[in-house]
Amino acid sequence: MKRKDFFNLAAILFGIGGALHLLRFFRSWDLTIGTYDLPLWASLVIGVVAAVMAFNGWQMGRK
Repeated sequence: MKRKDFFNLAAILFGIGGALHLLRFFRSWDLTIGTYDLPLWASLVIGVVAAVMAFNGWQMGRK
C-alpha cells in the first residue's frame, strides 16, 4: 500500500469513528462495554481527537 493511500484510508476510518462518537454525544446514546457505561463526555473527547487525527491524515494524504 502506498503512503498516500494509507493516510487517506486512516483519515476515512478516523472520520467515521469520530463522527459516530460525536453523534453519540449529541444524541445522548448509551454505550455499555461489558458492565462499564462509557460516559458521554468521553465520546466528546474521543470524537474531537479522532476528527483531528482524520484531518491530519487527510492533510498527509494530499502530500
